[in-house]
Parts: sequence; structure tokens; C-alpha cells
Amino acid sequence: MEKLLKKAVEYAEKTDAKTISLETGKENMTAQRLYEKIGFKRNTNYYYDYFFLRF
Repeated sequence: MEKLLKKAVEYAEKTDAKTISLETGKENMTAQRLYEKIGFKRNTNYYYDYFFLRF
């Protein structure tokens, strides 16, 4: 999964995407750790699900 996310980030950078967003449930700690490891930042405006943003 990490390799796939990194490829998606590379593609977004090549195509000048303004942002990438990911969503996960608050109990899915495995996904949250992976997103943060790759450089996504938690958007704390949401309380029920977590959104992560990059760029």
C-alpha cells in the first residue's frame, strides 16, 4: 500500500495537482500512521472521520 500511495503522490506532483486528500475512520490507526509516514498532515476540522492533506 505504501508503494501505491507514493506513486499517487509522484503522479500528483507531475500533473501539478493542488492537493491530495485521503479519508479514514478515526479507529483506523494503521492507515493514519501510513498517511503520516508518507507526509500527509491531519486536518483537525473533522471529528468523525479523519482527513489527511498534502501539498
